[in-house]
Amino acid sequence: MAVWKHKQISSTVHEFLDEGMASFYVICGEQTALVIDTGITEGEHITPEIRKYTQLPLQLAVTHFHIDHMHHMDEFKTVYLNHKEFTMPHDFFVHHMAGKDLEEQVKNTIDIHTGSVIDLGGQTVEVIECAGHTPGSVAFWDREQNLLFTGDAVGSGVGVWMQLPGTLSVADYEVSLKKFFAYIAPRAMDPSLPTLRCFGGHDHQPEEARFLPYNPLNLGLVADLIDLCDKVVKGEIVGDDWDAPTYIEGSPSSYARWGRAELIYRKDHIC
Repeated sequence: MAVWKHKQISSTVHEFLDEGMASFYVICGEQTALVIDTGITEGEHITPEIRKYTQLPLQLAVTHFHIDHMHHMDEFKTVYLNHKEFTMPHDFFVHHMAGKDLEEQVKNTIDIHTGSVIDLGGQTVEVIECAGHTPGSVAFWDREQNLLFTGDAVGSGVGVWMQLPGTLSVADYEVSLKKFFAYIAPRAMDPSLPTLRCFGGHDHQPEEARFLPYNPLNLGLVADLIDLCDKVVKGEIVGDDWDAPTYIEGSPSSYARWGRAELIYRKDHIC
């Protein structure tokens, strides 16, 4: 029997951490509840766990198409996904379905992009693209409570995996980060709003920090990540050999850091 750790973020927002160490979230509006990502718990269903906290109709919003974020998408009729994910190498894309027959459902997902708004009734959630970790990575912003759900787009406090098939180059990721920062910063820093709080796709990551202390997700960390990408592109920082998998023969991973930011990438995929 699977065990999920539950945490109440606010009166309308719940966080779940599964046994696969992936986090997913539920935002409850007046008419609909939005589930952000699904975790990876195999052989179980997550909707019965969610039903302990809300009976509202459920919709799913996926930050990116990796198995630990969309494994349970077949439990939902309405699914939001940035269709730039379809440009991921097809074999790798199918690999993340983990043997599930999801291709037809994936084709019928609702495409989202920066500025898309999901209406929950009395509350809205806005979409912000942040491609890099995958070509269609997005974040979801609850403006009313100033909560930002980032999946793996900017890491979860100890670095971003940019070495996998389908990732953008470091140079393209830098461009994407600048657009993301320019979009969210003036909105989230509105003095009429509560202080911005960010939630990533893996709330356990403090346990994985190797060299830097755990860095809570915030806009300062994103700014350092932009600088880090810039320095890697310019050759001012050359990463160390690393042990993270790339699934690409002959193309090992490297590790670089700057300020509060960490990056795992491939040296043949910088530009």
